[in-house]
Amino acid sequence: MVHRRGLFLPILGALLLVSAGCSDSSHQNPEPVNPGFNTLQTGDKAPEFVRMDVEGDSVRVGPGQPLTLINLWATWCAPCIEEFPDIEQIHRELGPKGLRVLAVNVDEVDSEALRSFGRELDVTFPLVIDPPATIQDAYRALAMPSSYLVDEEGNVMMAWTGRLPHDTFSVISQLMAPAG
Repeated sequence: MVHRRGLFLPILGALLLVSAGCSDSSHQNPEPVNPGFNTLQTGDKAPEFVRMDVEGDSVRVGPGQPLTLINLWATWCAPCIEEFPDIEQIHRELGPKGLRVLAVNVDEVDSEALRSFGRELDVTFPLVIDPPATIQDAYRALAMPSSYLVDEEGNVMMAWTGRLPHDTFSVISQLMAPAG
């Protein structure tokens, strides 16, 4: 993966530091490893994007779109694969209530390989293709997996670095509950 703006070494260092604990991470807003490279935080505007999923459908994230859980992942990332059953549960139970789940793959793999990978994992949520990791750059993700809950106005409601915490389903359910 090639990173622009001279960030390859800081990102590589961050990945190495985070990788040991990312499978059990529940930090919502980690301290930045490099002060010049801050991850997206709760309340930030989420970068808009349009990409294709493995089925060939166009997917857009930005204002006017449904509440969306974006999961940035890679096929080589064990914690990413480990959390897919949890994300599938979130998708199956909260999807009918208005939550859209998108798994954005940052590998340089083709659609068919990624579609096959998704079938092996029994996922029903869209797998979005993002080579060469431009969404990862735009969202300033320090590690894989990284996840973001983006509201209908395009704002980050929650941000997670590393594996999603065990209470993610409850947290998102509460955020989706009507006020009052």
